[in-house]
Amino acid sequence: MHSLLAYLLTIGVLITAHEYGHYRVAVACGVRVFRFSWGIGPVVWSRRFGRDGCEFALSALPLGGYVMMLEKPDESTPPEDVPRALNQRPLWQRAAVILAGPMANFLLAVVLFAGAQWNGIEEVAPVFSGPPAGSLLAEAGVRSGDRVVAVSQDGDDADDWDEVNSFDDVYEAIAVAMMDQRPLQLQVRGPADSGAHTLSLPLDSLGKTELDADAVVRIGLTAPFARPVLGRLLPEGPASRAGLHTGDLVLSVDGREIDDAQQLRDRIRASAADGQARTLRLRVARDGRVLDIPVTPRVMSDKGGRFGRIDADVGRPALELVRDDPLSALRYGLVQTGRRAVLNVRLFVNMLTGRVSAKNLSGPITIADAASESVSRGLSDFLAFLAQVSVGLGVLNLLPVPVLDGGRLLYYLFEGATGRPVSALWQARLQYGGILAILLLMSLALSNDVARLLGLQ
Repeated sequence: MHSLLAYLLTIGVLITAHEYGHYRVAVACGVRVFRFSWGIGPVVWSRRFGRDGCEFALSALPLGGYVMMLEKPDESTPPEDVPRALNQRPLWQRAAVILAGPMANFLLAVVLFAGAQWNGIEEVAPVFSGPPAGSLLAEAGVRSGDRVVAVSQDGDDADDWDEVNSFDDVYEAIAVAMMDQRPLQLQVRGPADSGAHTLSLPLDSLGKTELDADAVVRIGLTAPFARPVLGRLLPEGPASRAGLHTGDLVLSVDGREIDDAQQLRDRIRASAADGQARTLRLRVARDGRVLDIPVTPRVMSDKGGRFGRIDADVGRPALELVRDDPLSALRYGLVQTGRRAVLNVRLFVNMLTGRVSAKNLSGPITIADAASESVSRGLSDFLAFLAQVSVGLGVLNLLPVPVLDGGRLLYYLFEGATGRPVSALWQARLQYGGILAILLLMSLALSNDVARLLGLQ
C-alpha cells in the first residue's frame, strides 16, 4: 500500500506538470481545450471550469494523462471554434503547444533538484573501501579511506573538474566514462593527506559499455567505506553465540588487520569458500577494552558457491548532509537537470544500438518501489527522486516516435522544411508503428520489473 500511494503521488505530480504545460500554452495560443485528464481510460470523476467549460477529469488507469484539444474542425464544429483548432494555428504555436509538456517536466526537475539541495540531502560519502587485489582501483593506487574529491573525463590537466559530493556521483561518472569508452580521472585525498592527488582509471580497457555486476567486480567498486563496527545481531546466530555485541569494533581477523567493513565481510565470506566451517579469531575493541573472540561462521550456498555468514550487520557507510544556499541550489538544479537529460538521451541511444542492455529500462513496479523507498528516507530524497523521473519523462516524450510529443514535433519539422504537412495516409501508418513501438517498450519495461521482483536480474 505504501508503494502504491508513493507511486500515485509520483505519477500525479509528474503528469500534472507535463499535461499542464500542454494545457497552459494551448490556452495561451487560443486553442480550444475540452478535457484535462489525470490518468487514462474511463472517466471516474470530473468538474468543468473556466470560460470554455474545460473538463478536469480523473480517469481509471493511473498510467499517464492527456489534454484533449480541438485538433481539426469538422462539420460539427461551431463556426466560432474553427479558428481555435490546433491545425489552424501558426506552425510555431503548434510546436510550442507540443513542446510545452516535456519542457514543463524539465522545469519541474530544476525546481525539485534545487529544493532538495536547498533543504539538504543526506548522501553516502564518496569514500572507497579497500579495493580487491587486481581490480582497476587497486592497480590505480586506491586505498581504504581514500575520498574522491573531483572527477574529469578529459585528462588530468583539464580545467573542468566536476566536484563530487556523494558515492552516487562516483558511480555516475564511472558509468558515463564506460559508455564513452575512455579513462576517468579521479582527484583523491587519503585520510592522512593534506591535499588531493590524481589517479587515472582505465575504464576503456574493460571493453564494456555499461556498469553491470561483472564490471563492478573488475573495477573493484565495492561498498562505500564504513568502519568495521558490528550492528544488529540475529539471536542465536554465530556472532551472538560467540559473545560478540552490537557496537564492537573489529580490529583484526586471525591476526590480519581490518581497515574497513568490506574487508571484514570479505574475510567472513571467504572463511567457508571450500564448504567447511572454519573458526575465525576476531580481535575487537569494546568499552575501552580489547577482546579476542573466536566465532565460527555458518556455511551458506548461493548460485553454486559457498560462503560464511555470522548473522550480524557489518558497518554502515558514513552519511553527510549536502546543502546549498538558494542561489547555489538553483544553479545546481539547472546543471543536474541538463546532465540527467543528456545521460538519459545517451542511454536510449546506446540501448537502441545494443551498446547498453535493455534491462536498464524500468516500469511502474520499479518506479513504485523506488518512490516508496525515497519517501521513507525523507523529503529531500523524494524531491530528488521526483526530479530524476521528471527528467526521464521529459526525454521519453521527446523521442521521435509518432504517438509521443517528439513524433508530433517531427511532423512539424517536416512541414516547416517542405511547406506542406505530412499526409493523412502517412500519419496513419506512422501512428500504427508508433503504437507498436510503445507497446513493445512497455512490455519490455514490465518484464524487467517482474524479473527484478523475482530476483532474476
